[in-house]
Amino acid sequence: MVSESNSKDLKQAAIVGGAWGGVSRLVRVVCQLASIIFLSRLLTPEDFGVVATVVSLVTVVNLLRELGLAHAIVQQPKIDNDELNCLFKFTCLLGVGLFATSILIGFGASWFFGDSRLVYLAPFYGLASMLSSVEVIALGLLRRKLKFQTIAIREIVAGIIGTGGSILIAWMGGGYWAIVAAPVLMQLTNTILSWKAVSWRPKRSNSPMRSISHYLKFGATVTLGEFANFVSANFDRIMVGKIWGFSQLGFYSRGHLMVSVPTEIVASPVNSTLLPILTKMNDDPERKRKWIIHFYRAMLVSAGTLAAALYATAGEVIFVLMGDGWNPVVPLIMWLTPCLFIKPAGGVLYSALIGEGDTKALMAWSW
Repeated sequence: MVSESNSKDLKQAAIVGGAWGGVSRLVRVVCQLASIIFLSRLLTPEDFGVVATVVSLVTVVNLLRELGLAHAIVQQPKIDNDELNCLFKFTCLLGVGLFATSILIGFGASWFFGDSRLVYLAPFYGLASMLSSVEVIALGLLRRKLKFQTIAIREIVAGIIGTGGSILIAWMGGGYWAIVAAPVLMQLTNTILSWKAVSWRPKRSNSPMRSISHYLKFGATVTLGEFANFVSANFDRIMVGKIWGFSQLGFYSRGHLMVSVPTEIVASPVNSTLLPILTKMNDDPERKRKWIIHFYRAMLVSAGTLAAALYATAGEVIFVLMGDGWNPVVPLIMWLTPCLFIKPAGGVLYSALIGEGDTKALMAWSW
């Protein structure tokens, strides 16, 4: 059972984590809105469509960049330095492999869509994935130690740098490269700040890779579950770009973005704190059940309110943020608002299953 003092500590950590997560999410929403306002006026729908095509294909690389290992580090009861050294070596090799894979994807995308621009865009997303792989161990340790304030500050700084750099490049006439620059700048900043915040440093180790097999097994199961989300989230975009062209995909991707912003407002602060907190309650199932119920209720009420508000004001929101040229996005938003209501609640179950280590149920539910 969780002791009373430990329960109070967890409650305090959840409050602090939720507060910092909320601040981080608020700043990132402001950055996203600034990006929408400025980039929608400086770039064309085709610019967004070209990048959305690359993102849809390279997302499979992004899916593998952590391989679920950050979650595995949080979920493991005990972890030693030899295991961390092996994990770090593995994630660095993984990052290099993902960068090489993104180059191949760029050539394949160029052939499939008949556009040579895709050859040059895909490797930049591979670079972001490689930087994310390098960050995995540091981020996992920060989550494990419930360093929510540190995690939030790093996200805030990265969001400001990425958004500012993107808008500056667009203003200078960089076209679609402005969109590509944002994730690279954000991930570079995240990686630097994460490693600066942890005291552990990798050392040379002769431990065999089989010593981390349980981490890889857990992480691989999480990744296979997330692959289902990848297919459902990107297959439609690939088909829109292939059949109707980059301009129509630009409208379609902007519609998804406008719904994802309020979704993240609801889900991000909770999901960033929920997994580490629930993991600490694995020896007290009844208390964990009560926490999950409370989180579900909060998610459903807040997400439902935002969904209704966005549906009712979709036209006005698009006119203010993006201008007259983006009116085709309005009906898309109205069709997509149910996702805003459902998706955050699904994130609660996702965190609960990972915290429990129930990989079989996680896989079945994800697919």
